Amino acid sequence: GYDFLALSDHNILSVGEKWIKVLDENPGGWPPSMTKAKLADVRERFGADWPITRIVEDTLEMALATLPKLKKKFEEPGKFLMIQAEEITDKYDGNPIHVNATNLLELIPPQGGNSTHDVLQRNIDAVYKQRKETGQTMLAHVNHPNFGWGIVAENLIELRGDTFFEVYNGHPGVRNWGDDAHPGTDRMWDIVLAMRLHQGLDPLFGLAVDDTHDYYKHKIGKSNPGRGWVMVKA
Repeated sequence: GYDFLALSDHNILSVGEKWIKVLDENPGGWPPSMTKAKLADVRERFGADWPITRIVEDTLEMALATLPKLKKKFEEPGKFLMIQAEEITDKYDGNPIHVNATNLLELIPPQGGNSTHDVLQRNIDAVYKQRKETGQTMLAHVNHPNFGWGIVAENLIELRGDTFFEVYNGHPGVRNWGDDAHPGTDRMWDIVLAMRLHQGLDPLFGLAVDDTHDYYKHKIGKSNPGRGWVMVKA
């Protein structure tokens, strides 16, 4: 199993009070709904007192577990660590541009910019600005560059600061392997490394992540946990 896990979501942290509706069945679409069957599964696995529920205007609601609650439930000193993270979700000209911030202390809103490279750099800079101001160790990395064909090699060549990107992402819709008109992320990495070396820049480091969205059905076509991870010297 994992020794550490960073939980991230789009432009939000796992803090504060947040409630979601619990439906009789999933109507489809995205994001998937919480259902009474899933709630029963959570209670069976983690105890009847784990999910907090309430009734609002005849509708059952469940409180989302905060990171402090998850840490108290699952962390084991020296064995398992949970890390706060955020997927800073931005865009340029309609194309998705996402940057993960790991071990941050405060939410970082999307920074915007006047080009794809500018959006990437501004969001990465925002992470390292918070790192410098707080003294907290943090890591920024570029998410799934081929998702929506939003990022190309040229956008990564000129990035400054500690630079990381996802050479592998476990979500089935992010096009790791490219297509006839777009290089896969392994080939993209090779292009970026060659150009950065030629320009005397630091390497771009590659990461692998789950990008987990699906926890109840495990099969091809679902974004399940356990597909991507990193190993660290600790």
